[in-house]
Amino acid sequence: MSLVAQLLAILKLVLETYNRRVKQETTDGDSVMSKDARIERMLEYPIEPQAEWQGGVFDFGDLAGDAFVESPMAGAKMVLWVSCEAERVHGKPSVDGTTFGLLVEALLEFVESQNFRYLPARICLTDESLADQLREQFADSGTTVSWQAEPDFWCEVQRKPQL
Repeated sequence: MSLVAQLLAILKLVLETYNRRVKQETTDGDSVMSKDARIERMLEYPIEPQAEWQGGVFDFGDLAGDAFVESPMAGAKMVLWVSCEAERVHGKPSVDGTTFGLLVEALLEFVESQNFRYLPARICLTDESLADQLREQFADSGTTVSWQAEPDFWCEVQRKPQL
């Protein structure tokens, strides 16, 4: 299945996911600690020189178009991660959380769900501020974190018809 087809399938499931979504509240700092431990473990993985991952946090309204302008989903965020070398996509809708927190949580889920046991040589994000924050997390890891407003995968998705 092509990257675009995977992205479109994810977007179609977003509304279903939102409708079934049960709010999860973090009552203490335990989840933050587990995130830190998962990031630290991930940073121990070897670098895959040919690997590039692209990611970003998008307003759901921008992804879905005018069809959802009046819906509660209009204010939701969609985090997308793409592994260019493995041709894998991970998407996660959310209505809660900081943009950076959503990005990192989805990255960790992506790595775990795809059983990646390596770090990419390059990560490209769609937002400069997010790239700066992630660059701090990946300092001295061997992974270069950069930003480009419209990375390759996003340009390809934008050329496809809206859902």
